[in-house]
Amino acid sequence: LSVPISIPVDFYVEIDPIQSPVTNRVLTISGTVANPMLTSANLIIDGESEQAFEVNLNNGRFSQQVAISGSAVETPHTVELTATSGSLTATDTASFTSQVLPTALRVTLSWDTSGTDVDLWVTDPSGERCYYGHSTTASGLILDFDDTNGYGPENITTTNIIPGDYLVQVHYYSDHDSEAAIGTNTGVVIRINEGTPDETVNNYYGFLDDTGAMWGVTTLTFDGVTWKLKDKNTHSRVAASSLPAK
Repeated sequence: LSVPISIPVDFYVEIDPIQSPVTNRVLTISGTVANPMLTSANLIIDGESEQAFEVNLNNGRFSQQVAISGSAVETPHTVELTATSGSLTATDTASFTSQVLPTALRVTLSWDTSGTDVDLWVTDPSGERCYYGHSTTASGLILDFDDTNGYGPENITTTNIIPGDYLVQVHYYSDHDSEAAIGTNTGVVIRINEGTPDETVNNYYGFLDDTGAMWGVTTLTFDGVTWKLKDKNTHSRVAASSLPAK
């Protein structure tokens, strides 16, 4: 009798050079995982959990969009790429600097399940919603990208604030499983006056049980001088079929 023996294959990973300083909020990071048996690897920016990604590999190559924090001064960053095959792990690190225009408001969504599509919505005081189906509003809200395969993050930002209410919501567009419900834990970070000495950070955590679940996170109110955050934490359902297709 013969028993198959699995022998780990030695390999390397490599992040492509990133030119500094980065001045655009959305940065594409690419690289190579030299192991044909692997279909994914892990990428993390600045060691932050909300900037951790499971990247898909195509013939050993990956390309991942990430959102860079705004700052009034040039800021250093680190990138770490890790891939695991059996008992072997390969890691590469890279560094770059950025000087991205700070935002007056930045809302960030992340969640903890792979292969799921969760969406961030922010509705401005004029009633115009910024989300995957309408990524830019007249008032200046901008969605950076729509993550459809898990974890996020998704960011909605603006450098222009108009007085009134900003409604923040999270919608579970699809768990990509028609038979079983896949719940996901979600986190929302709201930054006001990002990248300045006056920056404030507020964290919210919620749970979505299945496709269609809607979480009303909070409402932010700007009176022209100061911000107030109202606790909301409501739950409802919105069928994906009633929304623009992806």
